[in-house]
Amino acid sequence: MNKKYEKQQPTFYDIWVVSQAAAYLTNQACTISARNINDGVVRLQFNREVAYYARSIVRDVEEGMKTIDQGLKEIRREQKSLAVTGAECNTVIELKLEHHAA
Repeated sequence: MNKKYEKQQPTFYDIWVVSQAAAYLTNQACTISARNINDGVVRLQFNREVAYYARSIVRDVEEGMKTIDQGLKEIRREQKSLAVTGAECNTVIELKLEHHAA
């Protein structure tokens, strides 16, 4: 994004872009939790928390509390964090499987 977005009220398209990024974040959380969280209640809570967080970013952009760039960067940062967490969980699971196979 460029500087013009920081000084203007977000357009419908801008809100859509941030909402789409938030939806991708929520989908990523669902995928990671399905692979790594066995307890259904805990999985549901995790997914709900990520969805609420993503929605709060969209709301902040809609209300002008955050710029579009800030909202997208925050979502991107959370996606990276989830990716790292998911990779760490997969490594732990693989190590446990190797240990049981030995």
